Formats: sequence, C-alpha cells, structure tokens
Amino acid sequence: VKNVKLTGDIKIVSTDTAEYQAPKIILANGTTPRKLGIPGESELSGKGIGTNAAIDGPSFSGKNIYVIGGADGAVKEAIYLAQFAKKLTIIHFENTLGCIAEFKNKIKQLPNISVLTNSRLKAVYGTNQIEKIDILSENDGKITTIEDEGCGIFIYAGSTPNTE
Repeated sequence: VKNVKLTGDIKIVSTDTAEYQAPKIILANGTTPRKLGIPGESELSGKGIGTNAAIDGPSFSGKNIYVIGGADGAVKEAIYLAQFAKKLTIIHFENTLGCIAEFKNKIKQLPNISVLTNSRLKAVYGTNQIEKIDILSENDGKITTIEDEGCGIFIYAGSTPNTE
C-alpha cells in the first residue's frame, strides 16, 4: 500500500499495481508481543525465551518451563506447554490469575503446574541458554534467584497493536 484516502463515502487504497475503492476499509495490522524490558531478555530471545508455544514448546521436553502472565492467553498456553514440561510454573504479578474459571480448574488438574502469584520475572541470565532467573516478590520486594539451566520461558504479557 502506497497511499490511502479514508475520508468521504468511498475510501481509496493505492498500491504499486492498482487502486481499490470501497465504502469501508478494515485495517488488520496485527499485534506485537509486549516485552518485559528486563535484563537478559533480548540476549536470550530464541535461546530459551519464546512466545510461540506450538513452535518452541517441544524443545523443552522434560525441562522446567516458566510462563509469564496470568490472563486467558497465558494460562491457555501454559496448559498446552504442560505436556512438555517436567514442571511448569506460571508467574503472575497479581494475587490471583485473571483467566476464566475453566482454565483455573484445568491447571488444578495438571500435577506439574504450579502458580506463583504476586511475583515478577526480574532478570534472566545465560549465554546460549537460560542458566538462572531472578523472581521479584511483589509482597516484600525480595528477589529469589533460581538456577535452572536449559529451562524455557514463555512471555505472555499482552501485546501492542501494530498501528504505527
């Protein structure tokens, strides 16, 4: 798309090869996953930090997996990832998960899922894989370091619309 005219009754979209006219135009620009902005996040992206459970999940079979987020999308992905994980921990900054009751009930039925509320992932460390992580307690500000070489982290902290 080279140009758009979105005023008036007929909208016009111009491309390199044609001009399209329509009474309505739908912009479907998608979203970009929100990052946490923590130390080690960008350096370990693709080396233990992922956002696509279907693609990256199987590579963590038999290892510990951490899912960051507590809304429907995060918990749904955690349920899926549990099939691969030795242990899966959901880390959520609020005091309760913000997902539907069906998902809450499902995670209670999966013995390898635990939920860590009032907590945030604060930093990740490693070079070619994750070696350890820092978790911040929202209750007392204490940071707990967990050594967990080769673990997987899936960040589901919302997304930003691609409207720019």
